[in-house]
Amino acid sequence: MSINKTMGSSTDAQRYDGALIAELNHVLADKADKNRVIFIHLTGNHGWYCYRYPEEYGIFNNPLEVSVFGGLALQDMHDRLNCYDNSVVYNDYVVASLLESTRRNTHVSGFVYFADHADAVFDKLGHNSSNFVYGMTRIPLIFWLSEEYKARYPEKYAALGSNIDKLFSNDDIYDTLIGLFNIETDRYQAVNDLASTQYVLEDKDAYTLHGRILYTDKENYLHHQKASAAAIAASNRTGRVIPKSVNTLGKLADIWRQGYRGIEVYVMANEPGGLQPVLPEVGIGSNPTTLEDLLAAVPNAQMQKVLINLSGVSERNRQQASKYLKTLDSAFDLKDRAVLETDASGEALNTLSQDGWHVSYIIPAAEIAAVLDSSDENRLQAQAAKLVQQIEDQIERHQISAISFDAKYFSFVKSHIEPQLSTGLFYHVKELSNRLYHPGFYWNLSQQDYYADDKVKTISAPHRSPFDL
Repeated sequence: MSINKTMGSSTDAQRYDGALIAELNHVLADKADKNRVIFIHLTGNHGWYCYRYPEEYGIFNNPLEVSVFGGLALQDMHDRLNCYDNSVVYNDYVVASLLESTRRNTHVSGFVYFADHADAVFDKLGHNSSNFVYGMTRIPLIFWLSEEYKARYPEKYAALGSNIDKLFSNDDIYDTLIGLFNIETDRYQAVNDLASTQYVLEDKDAYTLHGRILYTDKENYLHHQKASAAAIAASNRTGRVIPKSVNTLGKLADIWRQGYRGIEVYVMANEPGGLQPVLPEVGIGSNPTTLEDLLAAVPNAQMQKVLINLSGVSERNRQQASKYLKTLDSAFDLKDRAVLETDASGEALNTLSQDGWHVSYIIPAAEIAAVLDSSDENRLQAQAAKLVQQIEDQIERHQISAISFDAKYFSFVKSHIEPQLSTGLFYHVKELSNRLYHPGFYWNLSQQDYYADDKVKTISAPHRSPFDL
């Protein structure tokens, strides 16, 4: 079923996809006396995106905000992203309406929706496969089955559920449809059928673009970040292993959708005492995101760890910053899940500790590097002792309960710092070389000595997002 006569030769459309809703209702009203399948071809979100929806669906029109879109807001992307988002809203309406029409019809057994490809919207490449990027490969796939169908083929319905998180290529949609229709033919392979218990697609066999591009290649960072999140969740470590530098609402939405449930955010205490995520290169910007904005953007009960790398707290604004943090704790019950990392000292640090926050002192990397640069063991021991005394002073004067440092210094901390401390401390570690978007991130992480150390309470690692800044 198609209402545009240029399909296959041009993306120009004579009518919007919504006209297909009435067409489907008309077909469904005509009761068939035998089995039938209805194919509906949507224009969907093909470029140019501004032409894919009626005027009343043009709800996104404002300039992109840095606090949401990060670096994308600094490019010439306003019309492209606004029109794409509007086209998605309209497409959601169309697909939902088509599904509702089928759900209301007692003679319909099922509904399947999928896209033939995605668009590389952020790269401005559409789906031009001659300039292939992995953003062209991630598509929606929706199944709805009637109660009658589920009762008749419970094993197919169960198989769909058990395969929901597995890789799937729409190259294999034929076998899935044949399986769902329960058609008997020698041109069917159950291993390609999502509705079969025999379905399998190994990472090494997951190819796209007519078998030319490996989907699980290291360049497909979105796939590997999602796999890292799944491995972290499976090991019950979502409050321990978290993404670094979450400084925009867009990036927060990204990590949340991928399954992460903790964040590290770098914040600056401003003059009034509020806390704003640090936005590099362009500063805070005209539409600053506050820490409160980030916390309010996701379900509070699901957030397991908030690692706040705090700078700018001074004698002048410490009371205001303290008040602001108390407000956040009151609104989000934050203290039990938050760590304040800081290199502040004096009364500013005292205030944070006395307020009952879990405070971690950031060991200056330059000081550790200076110690490690010493080839003389006696000098190394003397410099290590000096660093230990610095940490002891922070413990005694400011009641810190942890220290934060780069993962590459872990062995030094264990061998030269920890034995000399009079009070046991927890550790918060920055893993900068093994990144969440690297293949095998979690396995590689589990091989590190610090991963097995119970003193290490948080491990933050770099995360990649189109909304980075």
